[in-house]
Amino acid sequence: MKKIIFITILFLYSCSTVTTFKSQPAGAKAYLNGEYIGDTPVTIELSNCVLNDYVLELKMPGQKDFKTNIKREAKPAPIIIGVIGCLPLVLWGYGPKSTYDYELEKDMSFSTLVIDKKSGMTYYLDGVELKKSENFVAPGDYSLKIMSQDQTVVEFIMTLEADYEYKLSEMI
Repeated sequence: MKKIIFITILFLYSCSTVTTFKSQPAGAKAYLNGEYIGDTPVTIELSNCVLNDYVLELKMPGQKDFKTNIKREAKPAPIIIGVIGCLPLVLWGYGPKSTYDYELEKDMSFSTLVIDKKSGMTYYLDGVELKKSENFVAPGDYSLKIMSQDQTVVEFIMTLEADYEYKLSEMI
């Protein structure tokens, strides 16, 4: 009876792995087999069954889309139990790792507009307020409006080139 309980506990323990996907920079949208699972870092439970294949996609503005097959590692408990006498458990002997960390590559087809939030300035690109400290914009001509705390406005047309970083606070 103790053997059955022990084997059952090992079987249940070894059926899945809690896996965390991380990215540098953090905050990428993560998709597993095409289904959105959250923003990195994201933790999800995955089956250890060798019949399950996983494809991870990471997407983030300003970064190249990243796609990979999830690499697996040997899981000792189901392999040992499978060898001892419950052969089907070997199917759960090779599952995902507990942590995956990916470095995303910058997408060079965008311009980066960097804003110093501490400056007190408000920036508008083609009438839309830029609220993030880093903004990724396609190359082209844009109307840039900069408003100071005392409501002084500077407005001009700006040509943005690909793969270039513009520090807006240094332009005034």
